[in-house]
Amino acid sequence: VAHHHAARVPRPPAVLQRVSGETKVTSYAELAEEARRFAAAFDASTPPRAIIPLYLSKSASCIAAMVGALGAGRAFTYLNKKLRLPQLGAVASQTRATTLLVDGPGMMVLGSGSDAAPSLTEAEWWVVHDHNYLPAHGRTAEALREKGWSLRDLTLATMQPSAGNRGR
Repeated sequence: VAHHHAARVPRPPAVLQRVSGETKVTSYAELAEEARRFAAAFDASTPPRAIIPLYLSKSASCIAAMVGALGAGRAFTYLNKKLRLPQLGAVASQTRATTLLVDGPGMMVLGSGSDAAPSLTEAEWWVVHDHNYLPAHGRTAEALREKGWSLRDLTLATMQPSAGNRGR
């Protein structure tokens, strides 16, 4: 449905976001393309009946991940940014998630404690680098990799997890 709408009206704004005091505009065509890339990545890298937890900020990338999950025939669950490690671990355990998505602000929560459940540390986290991703987030990601977390940087150009940046 998103692709059909984008084909009819590709240029109008689909998502408007405030970023560093400026408005970032994502068109329907851009949103549909990012959703298509997420769908391809989910289809290639997750089990057919997977539930994909999204620990992402409210952004065009989050919307694209939601649409992409549905396009790949996967369910998703949006995780509120107020959740902390114990709650995130419970969600990951209950959904039997093997792949979870996180952005920069979510990365800071993952790095906030040493009491993370195995359902979090043993899962593969795809790290979405969007306008929210800052150098401090990268440092936190490196610290988590050193602790054995499996973090894969998601390159927006191809929307494929980059094997070269995998934590394990």
